[in-house]
Amino acid sequence: MRDLRDIAAAFDALGPGGTAVLATVVQVEGSTYRRAGARALLLPDDRIVGLLSGGCLEGDLLERAREVRDAGVAARVRYDHRGEDDLVWGLGLGCAGLVDVLLQPVTRDAPGPLPQLREALAAREPALLATVVGREGAAAPPLGAGAALSPGERSALEASGARARTRWREGQGFRVELLEERIEPPAPLLVIGAGPDAVPVVRLAAALGFAVTVLDPRPSLVRPERFPDAEAVLSFAADAPDAIDTPAAPARPVDVTPQSVALVMTHHYLHDRAALGWLLETPVRYVGVLGPKRRTDDLLRDLREEGREHSPESLERVHGPAGLDLGADGADEIALALLGEITAVLAGRRGGPLRERKGPIHDPAP
Repeated sequence: MRDLRDIAAAFDALGPGGTAVLATVVQVEGSTYRRAGARALLLPDDRIVGLLSGGCLEGDLLERAREVRDAGVAARVRYDHRGEDDLVWGLGLGCAGLVDVLLQPVTRDAPGPLPQLREALAAREPALLATVVGREGAAAPPLGAGAALSPGERSALEASGARARTRWREGQGFRVELLEERIEPPAPLLVIGAGPDAVPVVRLAAALGFAVTVLDPRPSLVRPERFPDAEAVLSFAADAPDAIDTPAAPARPVDVTPQSVALVMTHHYLHDRAALGWLLETPVRYVGVLGPKRRTDDLLRDLREEGREHSPESLERVHGPAGLDLGADGADEIALALLGEITAVLAGRRGGPLRERKGPIHDPAP
């Protein structure tokens, strides 16, 4: 998601008359660095915003992008590095896989899918996008053209669980291959606690593409200049974290969705208890509590004694102590452990060593 934000910002800075090339991974087979739907923007000065590989494809993509920019027509290129001859004749791709990439010229007057991607970033719900990436027949729309999805196609994509997939569609006298994508908005992260150890958490989370809100009941800590990467830095009443306050606005509810994740890290027992009790009443997907396991158990016990019972399924969302077991020592390493666990949970993974994983690194597309 951070890539898409950087791409949108770079495109907005493109001068009048300038032409960039939007590179989109269309299809992959075998071991590859990125999955279908990954994007990069190749600018006229040969700068690249985003990443499609570990660096082994980008040089050739720049050469191809110049041709696409001069021709003003989109093209699809294939990098197949599954054979042994690749090390001699190919680009030496570090992953033994196949990658198809759509190269599409984009300008201010013909921005391609970038407006839809920008809207998806601003939205709080997933957006669905379909792009022509293959064509058969003279009447077929050109590569890079957008396509509308019928209600049935939208439902099928959502039910598939795939973020991106390709599918052929029949037209009148032609066929088109569509890249159908589910564009997820930035995951909202609530960091409840604005102490010194929250600073690297917010910095790293923003770099990873999270939409971060910092909350704390202590006015001396709730200062936006301490968290320049956060979308909002807000205060809340110590006993009512479900109502936040700002210097310019009265108290209002905090917007928490099933896509939200949260870290409870005020390091003040009563504040943490109030925050944890509130979060368990929301649909938040993950609740990380800093501190030893016994402290989290005590917080939950206190909530039960107050008559606030929660189902076992609801308590499964609580991770205390929060973070992966990295042997972290110091605020920056702890931030890495915390964001590593959140990333794993959002991906449905356990966060163990990849060498112990059975099967491919990326789940195959349906």
